[in-house]
Amino acid sequence: MATITFEDQFYLVNPSAPPPTGTALSVRRFTIVDKTADGAIVKQSGDTIDGQRVFSAYPNSTLVVSVNGATTTIKGTVFHLADGRTLFSPTDGTVLQGATFVSIKQGPAQGPTPNAAFGPPCFAAGTLITLADREAAIETLQIGDMVQTLDHGARPIRWIGRRTVAALGEFAPVAFESGALGNRRRLLVSPEHRMLVTGWQAELHFGEPRVLVAARHLTGLPGIRRAPQAQIEYLHLLFDRHEIVLAEGAASESFHPGGIQAETDAALRAEIMAIFPEFATLAAASLGAAARILTGREAGILHP
Repeated sequence: MATITFEDQFYLVNPSAPPPTGTALSVRRFTIVDKTADGAIVKQSGDTIDGQRVFSAYPNSTLVVSVNGATTTIKGTVFHLADGRTLFSPTDGTVLQGATFVSIKQGPAQGPTPNAAFGPPCFAAGTLITLADREAAIETLQIGDMVQTLDHGARPIRWIGRRTVAALGEFAPVAFESGALGNRRRLLVSPEHRMLVTGWQAELHFGEPRVLVAARHLTGLPGIRRAPQAQIEYLHLLFDRHEIVLAEGAASESFHPGGIQAETDAALRAEIMAIFPEFATLAAASLGAAARILTGREAGILHP
C-alpha cells in the first residue's frame, strides 16, 4: 500500500494537563506517515507521528504563546499519540520557534488534518525570478546564481528543491492574476507560500510596515483564487537566511531555513544538510523570519 512520509514541526503540550504559564516550549520535528496516502492525518487510517499511532486528532485547536514579549495565537491540530504524548502542530502557516506557554484550547471535535495544511512554500515552474542582472524562469536557476532580495541586495542561492506533486483539492496552487499583488504576470504558488503585504493595511491592523501572509489566506481577494490541476512542478530556493524575493514582480518569501515543513522528509533534509552543512549550526538570528508572519485568523482581517 502506498504511503506518504514527511516531517513537520511540533510543540509538546497537553491541553488536559497544560504546563504553567511561562513554561519554555521548544520546537520538535517528527516524521509523519500518512499510511493510506489519502491526503490527511487521521486516527482511522492508522497514521503515525514519530513512529506512534495517532490515537486522536483535534483540528481547529489554538495555542497562545509569548515570543520576545509579544503574545501570539496559533491555529493548529492537537494530536494524541498511542504512547501518551500530546503534540500541537500549526496549520495556519506559523513557523514555530522558542516560545513560552500562555494557554491552549483543544478543538471541539476530532477530524482529519489535510497534509496540505502543513505545506511547504514553493513557486510553480515557469515563475520568473528577479536576479541581480535579469529575470529568469525558476527552473533554469542554479546554485550560486545571484538573486535580488528586498533586504540584502543580491544573494547567492544555496540550494534548490524541486518536486512534482498532485495539485487538486487542498493541494491546488493559488493563482495571483496579473496585478493582484504587484505581479506583472499570472503567478502560481503553493497554498502555504507567504506573500508580502505592505502599506496602510499592515500598519493599521498590525502596526508593522510589512507582513507575510500565506497565499491560501489571501484567496477570495480580487484576482486571487485556487487553480486546481492534475499536477504541478514546485521549486523552492534556499539562501543563507529567510529572504524576500521578487517573483513575477511580486514580493514573496524564500524557503525558510528555520521552518522546514511538510516536504522536508528525511531524504530532503539529508540533501540540504549535505549541500548546506552549516544549516545545523546557524545562529538563531539568521533563522528569523524576514517579516512578521500572520496567522490565518489575523490574515482574515485583510478581507473586506
